[in-house]
Amino acid sequence: MVEHIKEQRIMKRCLLLLSIITLMVVSASAQRFSYDVIASVSFDAQTQQYGKIQPLNMRIVKDGNTAIFIGADRYDLLQVNAEVDEEKTKYIEYTAINGNNEEFTIKVVHDGNAEHPVMRDFVLLINNSHIYDWTYYYTNAPVKAE
Repeated sequence: MVEHIKEQRIMKRCLLLLSIITLMVVSASAQRFSYDVIASVSFDAQTQQYGKIQPLNMRIVKDGNTAIFIGADRYDLLQVNAEVDEEKTKYIEYTAINGNNEEFTIKVVHDGNAEHPVMRDFVLLINNSHIYDWTYYYTNAPVKAE
């Protein structure tokens, strides 16, 4: 009888552990978002001058808080620098490194106050070795990726 109760407890613990693991996997996959890039534009932060807008057919994939893929380039996210979640403005800023161990600042933004709808969603990429050279990737609204 005592042996049967021990087996039931062990079985309940195993089921609880399996449920927790399943929940973690589901929540991690729910954090993967895809952004279709409409255009990119360079920005010189020192002179405050924008470059020419370049139409793009590319995808950005944000894999939780672990990695961002901008086209074929992978950026491993090291830390969250800032996170804002207000009524019309939401963004998260990361420190990241690419495959060459170059450090970048990446900011994923939704700006509900933008004058033009095309400018509401964008990803900003800054190479920390060249802090005045920024690249904006204007995107459609994010879509949950599978």
